[in-house]
Amino acid sequence: MRRDVYILCLIGLFCLSGHAQSDREIFEQMRKEMRAEFAEYQKQNEREYARYLRQTWQEYRLEKGIEPFERPKPNNLPPPLHRNGLRRQAN
Repeated sequence: MRRDVYILCLIGLFCLSGHAQSDREIFEQMRKEMRAEFAEYQKQNEREYARYLRQTWQEYRLEKGIEPFERPKPNNLPPPLHRNGLRRQAN
């Protein structure tokens, strides 16, 4: 009787270890797939960011080439203001 119990326990342990091995393999497969998906996500994200940077710098370079409008400066300066805010009358 005891011998039968030991044999059944050994068979049970053997079956559980085989099942645990397959679970381990399933886990490793899932882990491998998840890492591959994440690596693809990272690559896609980096491509989009690189495209954004290229476009932004291209727009910056285009704007950099435009020179601002320069107002013409007067040849003669107007007379200075007096303390009361009015211009002095020329004699």
